[in-house]
Amino acid sequence: MYLRFVTACGGNRFGYTCDKQCSTTDTDDKCITFLFCLAHPFGCRCNTGFKGLKCDKDCSSDTFGASCLQPCHCKSGQCDRFTGSCEGSDTCEDGWTGDSCQECDGNSFGPQCSQDCHCTKEACNVESGLCKTGGCLAQWVDQYPPYSCQTGLTNITYIKKNPGIEVPFTCTAVEGPGGDLNDFGIYLSRNPDDLENNNISAQEGSDEGMTKTQTFLVKDVEDGDEFYCQLRKESTRQASLGSVVADVYELPKLSSPPVNESVNGTSITISWSAWNEKTDAGDPPVIGYIPYYKKLEGNLWISSNMTSADTLMFTANGLDPETSYSFSVSAVRDGKGGEGPKSEELNVSTICDVPPGPQNANTRILGERQELVEVFWELPTETITCSSGITEFTIYYTSSETKITSVKAEPAARSYILHDLTVGMSYTIYVTLSTSGGESDESNHAEHLVPDLPTLTDAPLLTNATCTSITMVWDKWTEEKDNGTPPISHYIPYHRVNESSAWVSGEEVDHIDTYDKYQFTFESLTEEWSYEFCVVAVREGYGGEGDKNNVISGNTTACPVDQPSSVGLIVGSSIGGIFFIILIVLLVVFGSTKRQRKKRPEVYQKSGEINQTYIADQESDTEDDNDEAVYTNLEKPVPIPVVELERYLQNCGRFATLEQQFSLLNPEKQFNSNVGEKEENKPKNRFKNMIAYDHSRVVLEIINDDPYSDYYNANYIRNAEGKVAFVASQGPNKASVDDFWRMVLMVNVRNIVMLTNVVEGGKDRCFQYWPSVVGETKWFGNIGVTWEKEEQFGDYDIRHLHLQLGNDSFEVTNWHFRTWPDKDVPHQTTPLIEFCNKVKTFQEKREVPLLVHCSAGVGRTGTFIALYSLTDVVKKGENIDIYGFVEQMREDRINMVQKESQYKFLHECLLEVFLTGDTKIPVGTMPSLDVSAENIKNQFQLLAKLNRRGPKPHVPTPEESEKMRYPDITPVDKKLPFLGSPGKTSSTSFINACLVTSYRMKDAFIATQSPLPNTTEDFWRLVYDWRSPLIIMLNQLDTKDKTCCKYWPDSDSSEFGYMTVKLIDKQTAEYYIHRQFDVKHALSQGTILVHQLQLTFWDTKTLKGIIDFINDVNKLQKDFSLAAPTVIHCKNGVGRTGVFLTVASELDRLHTEGNFDIFNTVRRLRGSHPYLVHTQEDYQLCHQLLKLECPESQYANI
Repeated sequence: MYLRFVTACGGNRFGYTCDKQCSTTDTDDKCITFLFCLAHPFGCRCNTGFKGLKCDKDCSSDTFGASCLQPCHCKSGQCDRFTGSCEGSDTCEDGWTGDSCQECDGNSFGPQCSQDCHCTKEACNVESGLCKTGGCLAQWVDQYPPYSCQTGLTNITYIKKNPGIEVPFTCTAVEGPGGDLNDFGIYLSRNPDDLENNNISAQEGSDEGMTKTQTFLVKDVEDGDEFYCQLRKESTRQASLGSVVADVYELPKLSSPPVNESVNGTSITISWSAWNEKTDAGDPPVIGYIPYYKKLEGNLWISSNMTSADTLMFTANGLDPETSYSFSVSAVRDGKGGEGPKSEELNVSTICDVPPGPQNANTRILGERQELVEVFWELPTETITCSSGITEFTIYYTSSETKITSVKAEPAARSYILHDLTVGMSYTIYVTLSTSGGESDESNHAEHLVPDLPTLTDAPLLTNATCTSITMVWDKWTEEKDNGTPPISHYIPYHRVNESSAWVSGEEVDHIDTYDKYQFTFESLTEEWSYEFCVVAVREGYGGEGDKNNVISGNTTACPVDQPSSVGLIVGSSIGGIFFIILIVLLVVFGSTKRQRKKRPEVYQKSGEINQTYIADQESDTEDDNDEAVYTNLEKPVPIPVVELERYLQNCGRFATLEQQFSLLNPEKQFNSNVGEKEENKPKNRFKNMIAYDHSRVVLEIINDDPYSDYYNANYIRNAEGKVAFVASQGPNKASVDDFWRMVLMVNVRNIVMLTNVVEGGKDRCFQYWPSVVGETKWFGNIGVTWEKEEQFGDYDIRHLHLQLGNDSFEVTNWHFRTWPDKDVPHQTTPLIEFCNKVKTFQEKREVPLLVHCSAGVGRTGTFIALYSLTDVVKKGENIDIYGFVEQMREDRINMVQKESQYKFLHECLLEVFLTGDTKIPVGTMPSLDVSAENIKNQFQLLAKLNRRGPKPHVPTPEESEKMRYPDITPVDKKLPFLGSPGKTSSTSFINACLVTSYRMKDAFIATQSPLPNTTEDFWRLVYDWRSPLIIMLNQLDTKDKTCCKYWPDSDSSEFGYMTVKLIDKQTAEYYIHRQFDVKHALSQGTILVHQLQLTFWDTKTLKGIIDFINDVNKLQKDFSLAAPTVIHCKNGVGRTGVFLTVASELDRLHTEGNFDIFNTVRRLRGSHPYLVHTQEDYQLCHQLLKLECPESQYANI
């Protein structure tokens, strides 16, 4: 065998790796005559190209290499003596290749080793290709000569298809040199020994020179099937054989069934998740889906057209109502036959068709409460075919201020009484009905204005007082200056001896449009007696009498012995009148020191610094311009010690001092308001006579080069220490709402106190400056306001707002006190004090002004700011100057504390703050009973004292007294829940009950006495009219007391006048009995479901049952999401009822604030009924029950 060289070294180099060199001179003959002896196995050799003993002879032309030992393998027989390469066009012999003609490797042969060997075992001959041992590989046949194994199959291919689709296979054969494929056939089979396989059909082939192909179509190919391709020569039985294992695509299948999106009477919409290669079976790509559906009991699937890959929803239309259907979806991959198996099925039923809506919806006012409105309607003329029938009615109502509210009515109802409407607001009301097919279209929309009962803004005057009569004069009610909704029919004058006595009405005085003033003379009065007087405007229609306000006082004179008739006392010129005036003056000044007039206010620019430019124009004194002669020369009151406040107010009450003080406050414009009075700024003012003073106004940044864009109707207000702490503003109107939010951001306001409702008395009082729906964003100019969440309480709401300006964002809280009527005062002091304290806890941590607004930004706003500021003075125990602070505010903004009633109310609030102090009890410091007994006693006595200054109880008529178990225990007039539905026996609108606001909800409860035998029908009328879903009964029936009666049936149904009550369920729990009733009025088609929970014992020695019962009721109310009030009663309607209401409210407070305030909760409850929590024992029981809610580790003695 010849030695094989990779290449000759040349260049005077030698060695196996040519790493040795003869010299640095690069000539071929440099090493001539040198003999190189290398280590075994090489031995001694001459340099490449030389031979001979002396290595000095050139190689012959047919040899080359070291010592010329390598033969040339060029076809000419000659080669280069140094490298063995062929010269010129000469090439290597067959079996040799490369530059130096090296021998072919074992897998090739022929010229330049260009032919592949196809032998089964050893390599073939490098020249002839003959297999040395064995035969050809299976795919090749032996056609030698001249070469062996060069004709055969070179390739077997197929196109991968979806299951069940014919698959094309292609077999490719080649012929070698000297070979001939014409005698060969190409076959495809599933079995190499059987060429007649079924489902294989040969297609047209091709024969191009030395290559021959044949294509076959194969049916029923399954994954993993093996196919054999044969090249066969029938004459010699020569054959070659190749094989391939087929692979088919796996069809896709959704792993989850479709889901139901919507359903109605004739269509069902489904959706499904897109096919996912990771979670679903099959091969991609999925190009679409085919939805199927069929009736549940049927076998015939109905398919839809294939959807696109990104369409994942389908609606089947034209279905039968109230029929069950099955739905499935198949995924489709690319290619013919790409539809996969159906998914799991979804079963869903159509409902009945959407029913037609009710018709002829309308409203009417019921009872003496204008906000008690009955909505009634009729069924549609079309027949309702749904098998479920009507399942419920829904009554929707909305106003411009409120979002849409809805309540549900029973299927048999044809009317519903709404009781939570706001007087003075116009409502749109409509009704829908529902079946299992869904909710119908809306009925016609009924517009309903809840009239605002009229009140006179200006107080009446007293004239011509004699020893037996006094004449009262008042101005005509007008829509422009007074509150309420026209038309007015007449006026009723009233008088009484004092607050604890009943009002006595005089004869009605007709309202005549042409009259501007009216008068009425009260006669048969007692000589030298003090009386209170007022006049009430009455609106046309039932229950149109307004509230008694602007109560004034006057005295009859002494009857001279020789002159028993009239002598002018109140506004007259008699000596007695003069003496009375002098007496009032002495009391008002509260001492002989004359109070000096305050200095002019600081004048604020945008930065809050003093602006001296205004002072020169405002130097003149401001005199009192009050026209009433009786007050002309009164002195302003001086500050008094806080500890004297109670006695001071007692004296003021006796001599009408506060009224006279208020008359000394300048009601007129005191300083310039030139900026706000400019024509360009007039649209930004809500009221033309309430404009921001120039010297203290909030100056906005000018925008868009508009010189008038720096104005908003707001002023900086100083606190009791003289520091700017507030911004008092009007409620924004449409023209100024964008500027309102610019002001909020500029002043860096974080808390906004809102003391008005958007609409009051049917009039726009404030433009809504936040979105209508929680989660919504509304833009005001370039400021985005998002309403993030709302917390609702009995008298106020807290709205959390998110502001966006460019890339900056801010959080602002809106504190909305809802129960303060315009130009008047709240029903009670306690809710406003609690609200003020809560705002203070969040605001006092900040060094930025508190923004306060009502509608005009003067009356309610001024009263709140005064309360907020002077509360700190009271708590510090300093001298207090209420009048002086109001006067100071009026130097900053016109008419702050606008009404006399507000001025009085401010005094009452501050007195309550002083008397009560801080009554909160942190949950961790609830005292033990022995420690707190004295404190409980003192607090209860204080409650009684405050009662005498609070709202007065209703004075019952003789007819009403017959319906009261205890006629001396009566609720407050304004909180009576009048009855609207007719009664069969001794029917009136009165019931001995009161509406009670809880910690979280206005009018959450109706507290009443347990029914008397003659009031059982009234009791059920109350439940029915107010749609109360829950009755809480806190006493057992006392069979010895004839006034106690069972007002429900033990089985079936019972009638109580027009009311029918049917027992439908009864369950007994550990501490109470739970009954359910259907309640119906004979003159109405509506039926309501009512739950009654009767506590089976009230044992103050075992308190756990009581507290567990209260917790259960609270949970039940939350579960039911009750919108209507819960009726709660005990024997007298105030004892156990008061305890329950107190504890229930305090549990809500505990979960919200983490503390108790039992005193203020009872104080607030007594704004509805002055006798709630009737005894000191009841008040003590409240503490004992709430103590059970405190963990043992948190008990503390304080």
